[in-house]
Amino acid sequence: MDKHTGLVTAVGPGEAVVTAMADDGGYAASVKITVKSKDSLQYLGLDPEALSMQMGKEDRITAVVTPEGAQVDLEWSVSDSSKLYTAVSKSNNKALNLQALAEGTVTVTVTDKISGKQASCEVTIHPATQITGITFRNNSSTIATGEVCTVEVAATPEGAKLPDNAVIEWILEDGTIVTAKGETSAGKNATRASNTFTGAKAGTTRMYARIKGTDMETDGYYTFTVTSTQVSLTLPESITVQPNGSVALAVGVNPPEQAQNLQATSKGSLISIESNGITGGGTANFTVTAGSKTGEDTIIFTINGSEVGRCKVVVKSDVAAPQSVTVSPVSTEVGLTVDVQFEVTPSGQNGFQYSYSVDDTRVATVNGNGQVTGVSAGKTKITVTVADANGKNAVSGTANVTVTAAAPQVCSECKQPLTGKHTPGCSLDPTQVCSECKTPGGKHTDTCSKNPNKPAEPETVECEYCEEKVGKNDIEQHKKECPARPCDCGGTYSSHNPGCTVDPAQICSECNIPGGGHTDACTKNPNYKPPEGGDNTQDGDDTQGSAEAPPANPPA
Repeated sequence: MDKHTGLVTAVGPGEAVVTAMADDGGYAASVKITVKSKDSLQYLGLDPEALSMQMGKEDRITAVVTPEGAQVDLEWSVSDSSKLYTAVSKSNNKALNLQALAEGTVTVTVTDKISGKQASCEVTIHPATQITGITFRNNSSTIATGEVCTVEVAATPEGAKLPDNAVIEWILEDGTIVTAKGETSAGKNATRASNTFTGAKAGTTRMYARIKGTDMETDGYYTFTVTSTQVSLTLPESITVQPNGSVALAVGVNPPEQAQNLQATSKGSLISIESNGITGGGTANFTVTAGSKTGEDTIIFTINGSEVGRCKVVVKSDVAAPQSVTVSPVSTEVGLTVDVQFEVTPSGQNGFQYSYSVDDTRVATVNGNGQVTGVSAGKTKITVTVADANGKNAVSGTANVTVTAAAPQVCSECKQPLTGKHTPGCSLDPTQVCSECKTPGGKHTDTCSKNPNKPAEPETVECEYCEEKVGKNDIEQHKKECPARPCDCGGTYSSHNPGCTVDPAQICSECNIPGGGHTDACTKNPNYKPPEGGDNTQDGDDTQGSAEAPPANPPA
């Protein structure tokens, strides 16, 4: 608060008392100021405001806060916890989970501890409805072969729940027309249970359900009508595969939802088939792999055991076979690597497979790319083998490999072998480095004390003012700038006497003249004279103008 103007600024929520008082203390007045948060609660309610539950059932009530983002600290209470179990939701502290335990009426209250606002909900708990049986939610379905449907049963009468973890048995009259996943568990506090069924073949069958271990069963039958699915495939009449090779086969399925049910098997033993899943638009993908034998086979496609299409597979070799290999002799040095050179006939063929070997790996080695590395001086042979794309019909060629000792490496400056010593003064010799100036090759800088050709020190003379030794060629310039040089004022250039005209520190504040000097017009000049006609008397003014008298003892 501004104590002069009385302007009050809200800082945080709460209450404060402001007192105004007269300067003499005779009058005073006070006022209480309440500061509310920007997000202070305006309204607190419950949804729903009243609730009806059956024993054993669960529900939830939610606090309604206005504004929506208001700052609240909610506290929940229940009038009778023996009849109603409550727990604040872990995901939403404005929601309270309820479970009815006993018949009666219970009041649930929520209180905002910040504002003190409250809201209540009256919960009426009724006795639980006892189950007498189960019934189908509907009584029939018509599906196509391969199609799936869901069947649901519910406890009767309405509002009753199934026994906790009840197991529902589904009994089909003909399990070859419709298939089920088996028994299902209802869990806890469930009023319904369901299962999924798949059409297997065309026909009609019935089903009833019962709670396992009890005499409770559905009050009627459920009827399934399964129709034949007309499936069409889009695929080639035949495909060709190389022996020991593979090809991808994409099969379009209509209707697309049947693609997931498409199965592929081979009629013979020349090929194997692997499913690679479904892609968009109902396309089933397969990989067809052939063995080493040539001939014809057939892929049979089925859905739910019924054949829906075929594709012929021809296994034959169309790969060109190499006829000969001519290998060029290889020469290299110890430690060096070169590529083996060779020619294959017929030339220009893609897909050939290559392998390399040497007779004596103590002399040379070769990698999978045909790169030969010398190991030691000597001779050996290299073999290059070329096969067709299927690794068949291989042919080989050989050639001599000669490995010579590596030429000695020499210094690029002094031409001495790198395994020996450099010539004296070689700048590339790491051992010939001055310990003082760090210059290699037995050399030195001009200022290095170990330099035998170090230039002589320049001749020096002594300054007559400061006695400092200065180079003979620099002495005159030094004397002009020497701070100990005598000044005409009787001092030195580093310590002038008062009134020195060349002392930069002695400057008049009016005329800016250094050394205690002044201009003639400067009023601080002891010899200052005012202009002639110094009578400054004005008409009607008896005051006499006068100039400041010079000091009695002007400085010399």
